Order: sequence, then structure tokens, then C-alpha cells
Amino acid sequence: MDITQTKSEGLIREFDLVFSSKEIEEKLDQRLMKLGQSLKVDGFRPGKIPLPILKQRYESSVKGEVLEQALQDGMRQIIDQHKFRVALQPEVTIKDDQNREGLKGSVVMELLPDIEKIDLSKIKLEQLVSQVDDKEVEEALENIRKNHAALKPADEKTRAEKGHVVHLAFKGTLEGKAIAGGSSEGMDLELGSETFIPGFEENLVGLKAGDKKEFDINFPEEYQAKDLAGKTAHFAIEIKEIKEKVVPELTLEFAQKFEKSSIDDLKKSVWEQLAENHNHMSFLDAKRTIMDQFAENFTFDVPQGLVELEFKSIWEQLQREKSQTSDGKKKGKKDPAEDNEEELKRQYRQIAERRVRLGLLLAEIGREHNIVVSQKVFERALMREAMKYPGMERKVIDYYHSNKQAQAALRAPLFEDRVIELILEKATVHKKEVLFAELKKRFYEITEEDEV
Repeated sequence: MDITQTKSEGLIREFDLVFSSKEIEEKLDQRLMKLGQSLKVDGFRPGKIPLPILKQRYESSVKGEVLEQALQDGMRQIIDQHKFRVALQPEVTIKDDQNREGLKGSVVMELLPDIEKIDLSKIKLEQLVSQVDDKEVEEALENIRKNHAALKPADEKTRAEKGHVVHLAFKGTLEGKAIAGGSSEGMDLELGSETFIPGFEENLVGLKAGDKKEFDINFPEEYQAKDLAGKTAHFAIEIKEIKEKVVPELTLEFAQKFEKSSIDDLKKSVWEQLAENHNHMSFLDAKRTIMDQFAENFTFDVPQGLVELEFKSIWEQLQREKSQTSDGKKKGKKDPAEDNEEELKRQYRQIAERRVRLGLLLAEIGREHNIVVSQKVFERALMREAMKYPGMERKVIDYYHSNKQAQAALRAPLFEDRVIELILEKATVHKKEVLFAELKKRFYEITEEDEV
């Protein structure tokens, strides 16, 4: 086999591979002899079929496989000899495979860039931190109590107000015709939950059990059902019952519902959950600061194949979000149709390039410091993922265990966070104490920016 490099431009490398007819002949013979070990041909025992007969009957059917394998072997030899680290699977092409005249092919590959070693001890950053205070614990306990409130029928003279749960029947019509899905013989609606279209719940305030009322409601212009968007519908309702929420007292019995031995034990558990939440927000703040520093301080060529894959993922997600909303918009995001699409693509391609560059930096740091995601950490993350799908946990777990690509996708953010933890251990970090409101605000800014 002769190997000739034909291109070395940036991260792109191209090679021509030439196999003589003798080499191809030998590879064909080897493949046919191996095949003959399991073939059945009348008059011959398996493994004893003469090579000329194997060639006559099967050469044409295995030749393509042999040629492809020869090029794959050549490609691996190039990578091993040059110690290349490829970004994506190289492109292998057969250029010429004239019968009995050997084989000529090409290999095109894009390499990962060489990244200079980063001295983590020289990294300096500020990290927002916030302590859990008693007020926050009390508010969390109050929310827990409200979420476990029981419902009891209100006095028949009680008039509905915000916080009440109203059991009602209703019928909606548009231009005299019933609205599909716009009627019910009886359903619960918590006033103030904003479950229905704007204005509906307000029309129930002040009514008592047994009251009937009719009113018109304007559907929002951006309402998901196009046949109702911007139109005025008529509703006839009847209040069947009004229910009041009874919030349980913070007692030992209430704490025991959460498998806690005392009220103090429950408070401690709540405090620990809040502290974990604070720490997570603080970690994301530090992570974003590190990423911004890296993006500003490190410039190097990135594999355009990886950038294109990342851009494609971003753009397809935007299109899915566009199709899933009634007016093609999502809060805080632009609709690609509103501006020049090519300009938007350029902007998102820049985002894709930033992501790839930062991903390569973190990967290199992780490689340098032998960072791995342990099986224990992976299994914990897998359980968290499975719990998002109640009743289907076993299927989710089996899916990940049988799908290496899915496993890699789940491991990637775990690896990234482990690298960030390493950086925070080695870097000079100034922790700035702030109120939780400020940390929370920063957290939402980061998560909204990361939604693409």
C-alpha cells in the first residue's frame, strides 16, 4: 500500500491510498478462504472448497466489502502512524477499483486541535454564594404545608374568592356553536391558578354554590387553537360547590408523613435541600464565569464538522420550539421568521462554535487530569433521569444500558461538571456573599441564556 498526503490545511488532512493488484488479490483470497470455512458447496466438505471455485462463485459478491475494508485498514494505519486525534469519523472514498488493476482511494479527516496546557492555578474568578436563612426555611415549610392542604366543602353562603377551589359546570360556544373541548359537566378550578383563559376565573369571583352566570371572553390573539385565537366566545357556567383549602399545622404527625422523627428533623431536611439548591446555583454562576473567561482568552481553530453538527442541533431545536407554539414564538426568544434567516443562522453558528471550543477545552483539561465519570455517579444520574418518567423507569434504564450513544449523552454533562469542580479546586476563587434573591436572579439569567 502506498500512502500519499495530498492536503494539510488547518485541521484538514487528506491522503491518497493505492493498493496494488497483488495486494487486493491477496485480500480477496483471504476473505474467500475464510468464507469457505462455513459455506456448503455440493461435492465439497466445509473448509475444503478449492479457491478457484470460491472465486468463480463468490468473488463478485465480496469484492466491494474487501475494497472497503482495505481502505478502512489504511485509514487506521494513517491515524496510528501520525498519532492523529480525529474529530469525526474520517471520510473514506473509493476512487478507482478497476478489475485486477488494484485500488485507489482517498481518506479525508478533520483533526482535533492541539490545545496548550492550561495552568489552572492562574485562573481567578468571583463566585456568588448565599446562605440559607431562617426566613427561607419557614417559607419553604409554608409551601410544603400548602401543597399538602386538604379540601373541605365551604359553607353554602360562601362566595368564591382567590384560593378557593370551585367545582363548576360550563359550556362554551362560538357564534352559537359548541366549542370542541369547551364544556364540562363538572370540574375543579382553583381561583388564582390562571388555568383557564384570561378573564374566565375573574367572572367566578363573588359567586356562591348554585349560582349561574353567562359572560363573553376574548381568546388571546396568540391562542394555540387557531380557530379560536382572537375571537369572542360565550360561556354559561353553574357553580356546583365551593371548597376551601385546609392547610395542615406543623406538627409531629405532619413531620412523620415525611419520615422525620420531629419537627426539627423536618426543618433540618428542608434546610439541607435549600442549601443544596443554593450550592447548585452558585456552581452554575462559577461555571458561567469560567466559560466566559475561556471564551475570551483562548482562540484556536475548531473542527468545522463538529461546529456544523452543533449548529444543526441548535437550529433543529429552534424549529421544534417554533412548531410547538401557536405563534412561532417562545418567551425570551426571537422567531427566525421575524428577521433575516441567514443572519440568524450566522449568529447561531457563532454560538455553536463557542460551544465546541469550550467543550474541547474542558475535554482537554479532563484528559490532562484523568477525569472520569464513575459508574456510581452515572447510575445516580440515570436514576434521576428515569424518575422523570413515572411508571416507565425500567424502560428508561434499559434503554440507556443498551444504547451507548445515549450513555455518552448522559455522561457528557457529568464529565463537564466534574472538570469545572476540578478547576474550582485549583483556581483562586473569591466568594462574594449575596442575598439569595441576587443569586436566584443570576441563576435564571444563566439558564435562560443556555436555552437554545
